[in-house]
Amino acid sequence: PFLVSGTADLPGNRAYVRVKNSAGKSVIEAWTVIQKTKDNIGKFAVSINFNFRGTEAGTVEVFGKDSNGAEIGLQSVPVKFDVASSQATDSSGAEEE
Repeated sequence: PFLVSGTADLPGNRAYVRVKNSAGKSVIEAWTVIQKTKDNIGKFAVSINFNFRGTEAGTVEVFGKDSNGAEIGLQSVPVKFDVASSQATDSSGAEEE
């Protein structure tokens, strides 16, 4: 399993998470509730369980859905999967906060 977490301000206080393989095919989807802190910051976290054998690189996407079900606020992060330990690492070069 690996953890997808961050901050978001999305409709319905839901963060949708999608993992895609290197071909762009969705291999797993999940959602979680966005929790507001006392400072009104929306935080989310969801643990993804997936067998990464054969999927060495891909993308993790986080987004919301509007009242019509259309995706909004899409954030996409390229990742490399450690198939030996089934972990994902950010390969975008961005530093974590």
